Amino acid sequence: MGILSLARKYDKPRLDKACKRAISFDLYSYQGIRNILEKKLEDHQLDSFESLPSHSNIRGTAYYAQEIRHDQ
Repeated sequence: MGILSLARKYDKPRLDKACKRAISFDLYSYQGIRNILEKKLEDHQLDSFESLPSHSNIRGTAYYAQEIRHDQ
């Protein structure tokens, strides 16, 4: 089965969106595009992640940029 055979089950606009999403992930397989369609991920925004809230237990980049001193 090929990618174009997915047009039998899914309409053309959905298939087009799924292919564009797959390309953005360098994903060119039938299985990958089919998974996007089955899970209805073709319309999900890639940049819609929220940042983490500020919390005293969350270490930021500054923490990991510090040199670790072993002579203490």
